[in-house]
Amino acid sequence: MVLQTNLQLIRNLEKLGLTENEAKTYIGLVSLREATAREIHELTNVPRAKIYEILKVLAKKRLSGSETGISNVFPSS
Repeated sequence: MVLQTNLQLIRNLEKLGLTENEAKTYIGLVSLREATAREIHELTNVPRAKIYEILKVLAKKRLSGSETGISNVFPSS
């Protein structure tokens, strides 16, 4: 049931203009509330190398916050 719910949520987010990987990353980030790129990758299976770029896109769309500095922790908005 959880998988079906997430698949439906991914499809709904795609209808709003997100790519599949953006939707998965967004769901993962919201689920974790605050996470590193590694934690998001482990939860979503989105390639870790793409997480950073996707987080930038989500921040531009105002769907995530961003922390700068030493820490690489990304808060959900």
